[in-house]
Amino acid sequence: MKRISLLIFAIMIFSGIYAQEESEFDFHKAWLMLQNYEENGLPRSALNVADSIYQAAADREENEQIVKATIYRIKLGDYYKEDQIIQAIDNVQSNIDAFQPEVKAFYTSLLPACIIHITM
Repeated sequence: MKRISLLIFAIMIFSGIYAQEESEFDFHKAWLMLQNYEENGLPRSALNVADSIYQAAADREENEQIVKATIYRIKLGDYYKEDQIIQAIDNVQSNIDAFQPEVKAFYTSLLPACIIHITM
């Protein structure tokens, strides 16, 4: 019985530490890193950071960060992906219903802009 209690206690402690580490995403630090990569001409590295920011923002429902990360993901992906705008449209369409009204409004307005970009 003591071993089971000890095991349960250990699981609770480790899951608490994991949850604490997960909630400590530093958006400011991530944006500085992205900016540094972008200034040094490293769009793929910057895109990886933008993807991380987007995922963390989506998990925490940080609307401002979601919008900003989406813009950077499209911008940075356009440097080296030929079909980035098509992927952006797919991403916008798949996420349009998944977020809160503020983000949904942003995605709704972004979709026509992406389509116009393709036709030009």
